Amino acid sequence: MCTGNCKNKWAFPLRYNQSTQIYESAHQVQWDRYLNGFEIFNSGTTNVYFNNGLIPPGGSKTFGGNFGEIYAGRLDIKFQTPTPAPPVVTNKVEITQKFYLIDETTP
Repeated sequence: MCTGNCKNKWAFPLRYNQSTQIYESAHQVQWDRYLNGFEIFNSGTTNVYFNNGLIPPGGSKTFGGNFGEIYAGRLDIKFQTPTPAPPVVTNKVEITQKFYLIDETTP
């Protein structure tokens, strides 16, 4: 832990926030510059493919980062109606991002 007059932007504690976005069509999701972790929840009735990995209706995947890690990959989602098709076809995925609040002016 930093004591005194430290200007290290990675000193304890790191502040973070989170946001949730809903997507209803194929997307390359824009992620926060300091993304540390995220959850993808399929709240629709169709299959969601996240980076080509299947998330069935009602399913979710969580990707957590360790302390100080920043995600640098892609977040691509697309939808596919399962067979047999559900009575109501709904494309809907919720993505919650956890990101650090970094002061860019701090050396």
